[in-house]
Amino acid sequence: MAGLPKNQMLYKRSYVYTLLFIAALSLLHAPLVLANAAAPLLNSLTFPNVVQTGQTGQGQITFSSDVSVDRLELAVVDGRYMRHDFELEGSSGTFSFSLDCTDYAQRIVLQATLLNEDGARSEPELITFNCGQPPRYDFTQQQAASMPMGQYMRLNVFVLEDQVTSLTQGAQTGQSNWWSAPSPLLIRALEDTILPSLNGIWDQCSVGFELGTVRVLHPDEVSIPQGSFGKLLFSKRGEERYIQHGGRVGAVMKLGREAVAQKLIEEGIAVGGEDVFVFVVGSRIYTSNNGKKLDIEGFGEVNHPTYSIVRWGAIHEQGSEFVMPKQFISSLAHELGHNMGLYHPGTDGLSNTASDSNNLMKGSGVAPEPRANLLPAQCQMVSNQIAQLATQVAADQASADAPATDAPISDGGQGITSVKQPFYTFLLFLTLVLWTSQSGLRRLKQ
Repeated sequence: MAGLPKNQMLYKRSYVYTLLFIAALSLLHAPLVLANAAAPLLNSLTFPNVVQTGQTGQGQITFSSDVSVDRLELAVVDGRYMRHDFELEGSSGTFSFSLDCTDYAQRIVLQATLLNEDGARSEPELITFNCGQPPRYDFTQQQAASMPMGQYMRLNVFVLEDQVTSLTQGAQTGQSNWWSAPSPLLIRALEDTILPSLNGIWDQCSVGFELGTVRVLHPDEVSIPQGSFGKLLFSKRGEERYIQHGGRVGAVMKLGREAVAQKLIEEGIAVGGEDVFVFVVGSRIYTSNNGKKLDIEGFGEVNHPTYSIVRWGAIHEQGSEFVMPKQFISSLAHELGHNMGLYHPGTDGLSNTASDSNNLMKGSGVAPEPRANLLPAQCQMVSNQIAQLATQVAADQASADAPATDAPISDGGQGITSVKQPFYTFLLFLTLVLWTSQSGLRRLKQ
């Protein structure tokens, strides 16, 4: 058989060398990918059961040093507290950390998780401790006293992607850039724990809640007048994003609720004018009092009775049950009270709420037994507010022929990237070169 012409031999060699190069790169890269993908293993965790208010507790974790570990995440399951993250670079199997107790007594439940640089997570472990001796109100007592409910309101729940709350984990990107589908774990927590517990408080007023739409919301992708919902809602100090409660933010919340409602309607989802939109964040929420910033768990405006915003950090499941986030439940119940026309005792025009130490509107209280009581006079105010809202909604529907004036939601794209993407893009490029070389070789043979 006659030998190939020189130019054909060059093409053939180029093809073989390129194939060998791709195979070598794949073999070299594969162990690295597999090593980084392995989830960290948290072996043990210790922390004091009780730390005095205003004092610091010392804890320690041990973990397997056979797998890469990048950081320790302590997310808030229950209590008035903030998430903590610790960098573990250089640690080899043992890491010590410290946590400060609040200046007031409460129970705090944290979810400890180890992560590697690719985001693979260990199985979570709980840290439960008391700051001092927490007061005990009537949360459990009210849950046990079941009463019939005469009317229901629908809650649409939107977890804001704020890089703090862990509730966004497991969300699936939707067909639009402004939302993602929530994890099944979040849906089950809402259906099995949050809604029944809310109803266990508000059945005192014969009011119940049912779950409507649940989404993970990308607030920077929701347009409202003067900018995006996220950029106008959050303030920034250094690397921290927070919400400063006040008149401006109240207006932003109202516009954000309207914009999200309009997008749902455009997707064919029914939205009632009386639906309450609950926005959930993990970020700090501040209010001002005599020139001082105070941490709060949420707010709900009486003059805009169809939205509330509340903090909730993490879900933790033990067996077939969830660790009940009592602080979140009581805080949300309190803000829904504002939505339905209630004020704080002393400003509500009622004579007996201020003396009721368990009253829900006095402030949600603290875990493990937050406040949950409601008085008949408050229930009457709620009934009046719901009736007024229904009248207002009916009037709005009667004039619904007027054209909408809401600013459109931005459709700007938001890509999802991976640290491995450049490598596989390079392999794709080499494959194209290989295909081109092979095509050229066939043409020469012809």
